[in-house]
Amino acid sequence: MSASQAEHGGSIPLTCSMSPQASYRLRRLFQSHRSLILLQLLSPRSLKNGFVRALYQLWGELMLYHGTIVGGLCVIRANSISHTSGKQVAYFTEDRCYALVCCRGRGENFVTIGLREDGKQHYFERFPNQMEILYGGKRGYLYSTEAHLQNSSGHTWKSELDVPVFLHEVVDDVYSELLKEEKVGDLIVHRYLEIDPVEQKMHANHIKEHMAEEGEVMRQFYLAHFGALWD
Repeated sequence: MSASQAEHGGSIPLTCSMSPQASYRLRRLFQSHRSLILLQLLSPRSLKNGFVRALYQLWGELMLYHGTIVGGLCVIRANSISHTSGKQVAYFTEDRCYALVCCRGRGENFVTIGLREDGKQHYFERFPNQMEILYGGKRGYLYSTEAHLQNSSGHTWKSELDVPVFLHEVVDDVYSELLKEEKVGDLIVHRYLEIDPVEQKMHANHIKEHMAEEGEVMRQFYLAHFGALWD
């Protein structure tokens, strides 16, 4: 495995020549003692070098992430409002790119990313240099858990209870990390000037018409980033 592959957590060619029976026994050992194995391998409890992601990928296990700009968390509080039930929940995602995009402040609640038919996350810039402006130089934290969560939809998982943190990753510059994800092909970025101007104008004017519905903080955000784009 190259240092680049380990850092990005991309496709890592892991091969094994053992028999199916031996592979099954090793898999069961990993599943039974996973927490102990990972804690012995990692000091401190960080997954920055991609090694843990490689282990989860090797054994077909899901790694669930919660992205935020708040460091030092031991528990992810169930204080977000569920889009379906209206209850307070803690959200996680199995998609690392989406978790990175969630590393933002409450006054920047502008997420323009989503899965497409190719199974990858596509990020759409709706104002010039959007991704760099929102994430450049920003430190983020990705928290992972061993808890059993409910799959609410797609790559999203949730819990109505507070969720204990098992591992964490410190991302020194979220923008740089997103560019790495783009480079290895896990994230598709549609930059502002690459998108049809008619489509961009439609989005900008829609925001102008509805921004009052989102409160004063987001109104100021839209004024700062979209004011020059409106009719």
